[in-house]
Amino acid sequence: MSMREAFNKAGHGGAKQYSGQRQGSGYPQRHGQGHTQPEEHLPSMPKIVFRDESNYRKKELFTDYALQYADELTRHKITQTQLRKYYNEVKALEARIKANPDFKANEALISLLKSKVAYGLAKETDRDKKEGFKILLNMVEQGIAWSTKPEYFEDFVLLFEAVAGFFRGRER
Repeated sequence: MSMREAFNKAGHGGAKQYSGQRQGSGYPQRHGQGHTQPEEHLPSMPKIVFRDESNYRKKELFTDYALQYADELTRHKITQTQLRKYYNEVKALEARIKANPDFKANEALISLLKSKVAYGLAKETDRDKKEGFKILLNMVEQGIAWSTKPEYFEDFVLLFEAVAGFFRGRER
């Protein structure tokens, strides 16, 4: 059986649907609905809006969105160590990007964050923590999709920093 036949048999339609709606989403669309796999499981998590119409960072990015993500990660028992691991990855990427002015050279490494969080999700055996990893994956996917320029990646870094800060205050 060819890959296309297997894909069709699994109910994903033609190869055109496989690309997903968002660039780099990596998940097949479900019968053309345009949803990615993590968002299907997270109806309560907001779509992150990083900038307003005038291209200024939204203050809600560092308050409402960050607080909501921190609350959900805490509720699903993600530990400070687990969150810090991915935050440190983001900060290391930030330093690498600042050291090399060619953003395109590091753009692929930003996308690698998604696979690292997905690996953490796959390794997790606790059902509640798995849900927490899905929430973290949702946030990282949105940040990766947004990070098309150095200043946009900086928005994502600052959001992650705000989430980590609120999370630290909630965990205790």
